Amino acid sequence: KMVLEGVSDVISFDEWQVALVTSCGEMTVEGKGLHVSVLELESGRVELDGEIDGIFYRDEGEPEKKRGMLSRIFG
Repeated sequence: KMVLEGVSDVISFDEWQVALVTSCGEMTVEGKGLHVSVLELESGRVELDGEIDGIFYRDEGEPEKKRGMLSRIFG
């Protein structure tokens, strides 16, 4: 289970990938059997269930490429 806050929009989702717009830029969660169990865009809260294999961010001005969560934190 994953709880996210600061989400302003959901771009797309299926059982393999959830793409979101957050206060830190675009975020993609990849995995298996993903399910959006809570979607409260008014409060910016999203909850995901499933097997999460990766979390990737993309800044608005950054070219389209995947960046792992640790490179986002330490990069």
